[in-house]
Amino acid sequence: MALHRHIQNLLLVGVRHAELPLPRRVEPPARLMALVEALKPAHRAANERAVAAGHRYRSAFWLLYLLSALAVLLGVMPAVLGWDAHDHPLHPWGWIWSMAELLVIASVAATYVLGHRRDWQGQWLAARTEAELVWYLPLAAMLHEDGESAPDHWYGQRLQVGAEDPAGDVMAGLCRRFDAAARAAMDGAWQDAAFSQAAAQWMASIAAGQCYYHAHVARHNEALQHRVHQLTALLFVLTALASAAHLVWHAAWLLLPSVLCPALGAALHGALAQSEAFRLQMSAERLEEQLGEIGHQIEAAPHDAAHLRQRGNEMLDLILAEHQDWHMLVKPHHLPLG
Repeated sequence: MALHRHIQNLLLVGVRHAELPLPRRVEPPARLMALVEALKPAHRAANERAVAAGHRYRSAFWLLYLLSALAVLLGVMPAVLGWDAHDHPLHPWGWIWSMAELLVIASVAATYVLGHRRDWQGQWLAARTEAELVWYLPLAAMLHEDGESAPDHWYGQRLQVGAEDPAGDVMAGLCRRFDAAARAAMDGAWQDAAFSQAAAQWMASIAAGQCYYHAHVARHNEALQHRVHQLTALLFVLTALASAAHLVWHAAWLLLPSVLCPALGAALHGALAQSEAFRLQMSAERLEEQLGEIGHQIEAAPHDAAHLRQRGNEMLDLILAEHQDWHMLVKPHHLPLG
């Protein structure tokens, strides 16, 4: 499991969600199965890159914030332990804390520089975009109409990926490669009642799957916000109590909560802000509602080809618009400490 997931699981200890029912898995219409199978290797490869890059980038910024709090802890420890006093028997060993603090600071700097130079964020965004577009390409092929866009791009104007975008090149190449097969498979398909019914069931299952995913995202981010806010409030109280106690009781160990608690609170708040938990929660809740409504509309008229194509286009537009919104949400964040 990736580092950022370990950290979040630790933060969410004791949080329990009601189990969401798994959506029923429905196979694509038989006419599209050959295309779906042909695209699986490309999707698998892109998805594996996206998962690895996403784990690396998100783990990096959680690590940066928490290491900054650790550096503060190491910096204050000599005073807490009394080693900074010249008459303390362990004063000659105080340099150990200084070296440990420098090592942590160097780790923060190395992670920051390496993340920028190797563009961990850009790798994640590019791979995730490619994986998403390949995954929904059979749906785009099913809904595509001749003449509505360039022949080498089934998505048309739904998603702005051009020749300068690697994902655009990949999509154009795949569309050209499978264009003849897709045309042959879809020839007269929408006039076939059995195909319309199978397409309706498949599209409804896609909507249900997206609702399940967004419900999970919304619940996870809501719980993460609530827990981090609880912890930061507790850390603020501890800081205030330690500072007040220090006015009447000059114990060295009171420096620890007075300095570490606000540093840890700031680190948690910074990581939460960079993860965009609130905006992801709001977006996921909205999409769960909208896609759920589209799914119900698809199930209500499974034999009406015109209705199905309209609802399918609305669903694909929502899914791709959500991906673009996510892309623009993440893109301004790199690996800053603040």
